[in-house]
Amino acid sequence: MPKTIEDTQILEESMKNAYLILTGKYTFEELFSRKNKGFWLPSKEEYPIDVVDDVISFYEREEEYEKCQELLKLKKKWQKKD
Repeated sequence: MPKTIEDTQILEESMKNAYLILTGKYTFEELFSRKNKGFWLPSKEEYPIDVVDDVISFYEREEEYEKCQELLKLKKKWQKKD
């Protein structure tokens, strides 16, 4: 869990950025050019699908259930491809 206000802000930004990229609302390049100096994203080296779970958990805590549902649909779609 975040220990400082800055850590909390970084966590929030990284989850929002991940949501935008995962759902296709922005490409990585569009988000990068929009932010000008770079931006935060969550990462999981071994299992990238776990990032989706982290983003879903974040939005559950924020009680943004529509975003959770959208991400769950994407996750199921990706898992069917494997």
